[in-house]
Order: sequence, then structure tokens, then C-alpha cells
Amino acid sequence: PSLATTPGTAMVTVPKNGDAVLLPGSYNKVKAKKNAVLRLAGGRYDMNNFIIGHNATLIIEKPVVLTVTGHFHFMLGSTVVFADPSLTAADFVIYSSSVDKINVIGKNAEFAGHVYAPDGVIKVHSKLVSSRGVFMARKVVVGVNTHLTFEPAALAMTINSPADGSILNSDSVIVSGSTVNGALSEVLVNGVQADIIENAFTALVQLSAGINHLKITASDSAGRETTEVRTVIRSTN
Repeated sequence: PSLATTPGTAMVTVPKNGDAVLLPGSYNKVKAKKNAVLRLAGGRYDMNNFIIGHNATLIIEKPVVLTVTGHFHFMLGSTVVFADPSLTAADFVIYSSSVDKINVIGKNAEFAGHVYAPDGVIKVHSKLVSSRGVFMARKVVVGVNTHLTFEPAALAMTINSPADGSILNSDSVIVSGSTVNGALSEVLVNGVQADIIENAFTALVQLSAGINHLKITASDSAGRETTEVRTVIRSTN
């Protein structure tokens, strides 16, 4: 990905042992000092540098996109926590547009997120407690005794037709849709194999009189799977 970043001028520091909520917006530098708690309310954040200090905690309250022109640094013993258990690593995205700068995830840290630094370096220190998500950069350096778990974004599917709740006069319906972040390997609609062209699919499904529930299950080459259900009504009048 490529994201344009427009940092602001505000300098935000959460003091040692402090606790603060940061609203989305543009900043110059954001730093949480030792043992501090910084809560990101959710949304888009643009800045030059982002630093989570020793044993500090970053809490992601809603999905966050954070862009930096300089570097980010998660220091020794820092932790990323999601306030809502339904949030995943894909809900915390960091994009670094810096060239050749080193972005660091420190020793004994617990990190979760999707990190992109296409022209920079991501350095994951040794003895990292755990790190999960996606890490993409010109160079990724991983220390010894470090546990990384690949946690990609969920497969996203769009159903083009039929519209949910449609009333149809036909004994069959064409179900069509696509995915935007995965190469489809199989799509089943009520057990019927769909035809796939790149990331788009179509399937002809027979309908019974009255209410029909269409279960659409798609999987991609990475092993991800997603399911949606559409309800249509076949009219017999």
C-alpha cells in the first residue's frame, strides 16, 4: 500500500505512569513514556514519529490507521492491547513512508498489527514475547528467540446480486460477487460450485417457492474463508 501522510505540529507526551486518550488527527510526535497507557480512539492518525516507551501499553479502542514519515518505536516490554475482543491485528495498521529509517519492535514486547514500510526497515528484537500480524518492508530483521505469528486480514467479499430481500418470479437466480483482497480458490452457493474468473464469481442456483436462504462461502489461496447469507423470495403469483 501507499498512503500520503500530512503530519501536524502538535507534540503529545503521555508522562510516566500516565493515562491518555488520543483522538484521530495530525501530530508531529507522539510519545508514551515508561509505564504509561496511551489509548487510540480509532480512525486515521498522521505524524512524524510514534514512540511507545518501556513497559508502556498501547490500547486500540477502534480500528486505527497510523502513518509516520519518520519512524515508530515500541520499546522494551511495551504491549499492544485491543479494547474490543472482536478486533484483530488487521485493525491496527502502521504505514511508514520513511526511506532507510529503522522502525523497531523492542525486546520483550507484545505486539499486534499490520506494519508496512516499503522503503524502510522493520527490526524485531530478540526475545520478543509475541508478535502477530503482517510485516512488510524493504528489509525485515528478526532477532533470535522471537515468535512471530502471521495474522492476515479477513477475506473481504462483496455480493453484487441478488439484493437481500429480493422478490423474484423466476425458479433460479444468478448469484454474483467478488473479493477485494484475495485470489479466490473456491466459492459455494448452497453447495453449488460457482464459476470463478480472477477474483469474481457467478453461480446459477435453483429456488424453491417462498423464502430461500442463499449461503455463499468463499475461500482463497491463503486458506482464508468467509461466508455471507442472502435471503430471497420466489413468488408463485
